[in-house]
Amino acid sequence: MSHKRISIAVIILIILVLIICGFKLAGIIGNFIFDAKATAESVYLKVNVDSTPPNVIIHYPLNTTYNRPCDIFLNITAYDEMSQVAMRWYTIDNLPVNYSIPYYNNASISVSGQGGHIIRVYVRDSLGFVNDSETVSFEINTSLGYVVNLTTYTGNTTNIINLTTTEQENITDLCLEKTGYGKVNFKEPINLSDDGKWFEDQPVRVFDFDANTLITYNKIFINTTEMPQLNKPATLQLEDLNFTNPRILKDGVVCSDCVIEEYNNGVLIFNVTSFSEYSVEETPVETPTTPATGNAGGGGSSSRGLFAKEINISEETGQNPYKELHKPGTLFDVRVLVPQKYTELYKGDSLVLEVTALNLGWQDKIVDALFEYEIINYNEEVKWSFVETKAIDKTLTFIKTITLPENFEGGNYIIYIKLKYGSDTAEAGYPFNYYDNFLVEELQSSPKSIFDGSLVYLLIILALILLFIAFMYYEHKKFKNLSKIIKTVDVNKLRKRR
Repeated sequence: MSHKRISIAVIILIILVLIICGFKLAGIIGNFIFDAKATAESVYLKVNVDSTPPNVIIHYPLNTTYNRPCDIFLNITAYDEMSQVAMRWYTIDNLPVNYSIPYYNNASISVSGQGGHIIRVYVRDSLGFVNDSETVSFEINTSLGYVVNLTTYTGNTTNIINLTTTEQENITDLCLEKTGYGKVNFKEPINLSDDGKWFEDQPVRVFDFDANTLITYNKIFINTTEMPQLNKPATLQLEDLNFTNPRILKDGVVCSDCVIEEYNNGVLIFNVTSFSEYSVEETPVETPTTPATGNAGGGGSSSRGLFAKEINISEETGQNPYKELHKPGTLFDVRVLVPQKYTELYKGDSLVLEVTALNLGWQDKIVDALFEYEIINYNEEVKWSFVETKAIDKTLTFIKTITLPENFEGGNYIIYIKLKYGSDTAEAGYPFNYYDNFLVEELQSSPKSIFDGSLVYLLIILALILLFIAFMYYEHKKFKNLSKIIKTVDVNKLRKRR
């Protein structure tokens, strides 16, 4: 009887082993089958014989007209499908002089004569086959001048387009003007080609003033990264301004080395020593601070129109803090909204705003306005600030994301925005709370998130093994008790009873 039970237990154990090892065994058998199939593939050898010259492609020079007399760039691609390329050389204008081409397929060719020219390229492979059929024809005409894109400028703008190359490399009194907006007069000679850029693969230089310079309302900009040759002292003029006491900004910051020559009837003339972006704003008037009396925010010394009491953002109070933080200007209005999910921030969170700027109808053209951002506490202490310029037509709505500093302190704050255009200022703010600790969320765990499928199967197998061990222990104990009983029985008496 006990042997039968043991056999059943052994069968159960074998089933468990098969469950655990079955998939692995199937993988081994499958790999063996596919490997055996792979070894049965046929192998053959293909032999090719080279009987043709190498292939050649001439990339530069182009079949066009060049406006410079020397340093024509030669670039080719040479290859052979059967053997290696052993040598490369060229000739100019069919003269009996060979010039070597380096292995990297580039060379600089000096061509000084005006008119037409021809270059023939030769390439030989390691078996001695030579390709001598590739040629390119081009012309040299130094009277062309560099190509200049200058279509957006008017007035007294210098006619650079019709100058020769020599003249374009020494332009005196260069003027760029856009009537009604402003102009630039350079004080030093300008050499268009003096930008440090290598142009060997270009037949004619192209200087794009339209893309890299800008004269618009209350702004003059030159991209000195693309056109460093224009980074020279100049006299600037901005028109149609409406400031009382203007001051000059360079890249949004008060310019320390700009000198105003004249400001009359909305026309401002000033001198600069180098170039980037220049604009103008009203010089602030400092007024003595008078302690607020009566109701806070009702005409005290605060320029922001804030109220002193603590702002409760909760929607349950029915309070609208936006109304008390909003001051439209005469020319423009600005409004700011912090979505509800961003009014409670924790360490590492970013502040997200929706900003809307409105043109109140006085101006039909696009203008550039200054946006000043400040994060202030309820004591009106500035904890963070940022300034940028944006173009406004009728209306402008955009999303602004502010990454708060790592050491930003927790507390109740207001994001405050000033939209400035000339002497006009519109203001708006919105409150939010910041906690300088990380958000700790309660973990929502479930058996499905803790145990994946493989772990469940492992636990089932472990349970079966434990059941098997318990079963074996029970059978062993039962057999042991039966042996004790047998030892206590008198066998001879049992035989007599029979």
